[in-house]
Amino acid sequence: PEYLDLREDDHKQEKVNALSVELSNHTFDLENGPLFKAQLVHVEENTYALLFALHHIISDGWTMDVLFKDLTALYEGFLTQDRNVLAPLAIQYKDYAAWEHRQLQGELLQGHRDYWLAQFAGELPVLELRTDFPRPPVITNNAGTVNFLIDEVLRNKLVDLSHQQHVTLVMTLMTAFNTLLFRYSNQYDLIIGTPFGGRIRTELENQVGIFLNLLALRTQFSEQETFISLLKKTQKTVLGAFEHQVYPFDRIVKDLELRRHPGRSPLFDVMFSWQNTTEESFYPSEEDFLQQDPDTITEDSKYDLTFIFSDFQKGVFTSIKYNSDLFTKETIDGFKKRFLKIIESSVANPEIALVEIDLGQVKEQPKKRESFIKQNFNTKF
Repeated sequence: PEYLDLREDDHKQEKVNALSVELSNHTFDLENGPLFKAQLVHVEENTYALLFALHHIISDGWTMDVLFKDLTALYEGFLTQDRNVLAPLAIQYKDYAAWEHRQLQGELLQGHRDYWLAQFAGELPVLELRTDFPRPPVITNNAGTVNFLIDEVLRNKLVDLSHQQHVTLVMTLMTAFNTLLFRYSNQYDLIIGTPFGGRIRTELENQVGIFLNLLALRTQFSEQETFISLLKKTQKTVLGAFEHQVYPFDRIVKDLELRRHPGRSPLFDVMFSWQNTTEESFYPSEEDFLQQDPDTITEDSKYDLTFIFSDFQKGVFTSIKYNSDLFTKETIDGFKKRFLKIIESSVANPEIALVEIDLGQVKEQPKKRESFIKQNFNTKF
């Protein structure tokens, strides 16, 4: 890696922060590489900061955990002169690539394709949330972030409810997320996106590489939908999507022959993201997380809204990343408060009808039952 000595610098922390921002915005050459860039900063006599960035084409969030864990083990092994701190990998990434290639051929391919085409048959809904600013004609990526914590008490109630209903915490939180969108949009047919890690075998857990695939999940609501009934729908949808998760998202978009709108993403504009946190020591404390300055978060907002969850015993760290060309921070604060209200109401009374959850005054769209197909979107199905 590149080396920089800041030991004599009076503004070392500010410069480390600036270097981190600069590195996160580094432009990679996909044709010639390299796709990994690192910088070692000498901060104090015995203190260093190691900064590195990987292009998403070779890395996902899980990969970052693996890298942190392996780097720590190698460093400790170097100090103790132990050269065998990392166990040999059971398989190589090329083995996974060969397996994936086989899945996308013949009858296996057709089975995956048929499932996804059935999921998106008919007119496709377009989520219409009331925005603070007109939607730009072309997608912009200007971002804002609001952080909050689902505290330990509320988290444990969510876990208890999940166990009682034989679902995962992820499914319960996704149900609350869909409820929020349903109440704000008054639409009875919604599609959200979620990234899936793709590491479906234990042999892949210590692999570095990109296994990620986007899953588009469609939910259709009934007139008197309860939280429990929606939770069961979510479970069925998620399990079906996981069974067919090997089919690439870009192929689904191509198969549907969507006419693209330059101001929207294909199929969905909101994202639900669950981050597996295998190494808690690499994540901020609760205080640091909640007090993090949004201006220091430099990642773009690829969607209108992205809810990002990281689960710990002390609570669920939650971030709402939003497109600041569509929403103000005050509006996103409203999303946060009402999302927490939905969780509190659902754990107190899981049989509550979604329309009866008291969210106060919400800037809802007029109530709509019909499908939401726009002139700028089209599909043959």
